[in-house]
Amino acid sequence: MSTPTPPPGYGWQDPKQYGQQPYGQYDNGQPYSSPGGSILGNLAAWPSRAGGTLIDGLVVAVPYGIGTVFLSRQTAPMAIVAMLLYIVSLGVGIWNVVVRQGGSGQTVGKSVLGLKLVGADTGRPIGAGKAFVRQLSHILDGMACCIGYLWPLWDEKRQTFADKANNTYVIKL
Repeated sequence: MSTPTPPPGYGWQDPKQYGQQPYGQYDNGQPYSSPGGSILGNLAAWPSRAGGTLIDGLVVAVPYGIGTVFLSRQTAPMAIVAMLLYIVSLGVGIWNVVVRQGGSGQTVGKSVLGLKLVGADTGRPIGAGKAFVRQLSHILDGMACCIGYLWPLWDEKRQTFADKANNTYVIKL
């Protein structure tokens, strides 16, 4: 007795046929993890991550620094300009880390260095809310002499404490 053949279209279908990305793959089709959670692709090295953070710091520091120069003039109009530049600096920081990174997975610094923040379970950008929570979670990285920021140097998955708490990876594109 032979086993009946399933009708066409029954069973596994190629996800690309329907415009979906296969599990564990991000936009350019490069795998970074398997369904079991093991890492297969390129996790970002610590120097790249640190470089991206420095670039992001400069993006915020430039308007802040200009505002500080205006504030040193010690006149009322200059103080107003300085306060506006401080607000711009805060807005740029929130846009870069929460809105931009949450939506695309990349801050300005990450995009310059070809890095992307993704959720470990989806392989996709994590959204603005989770990006905000992850940024707050960096408080954990700063505790105990900033050891959490150095953790990716020896961690198998190259995660900071904030990445572990939020189940995220920074990958190299």
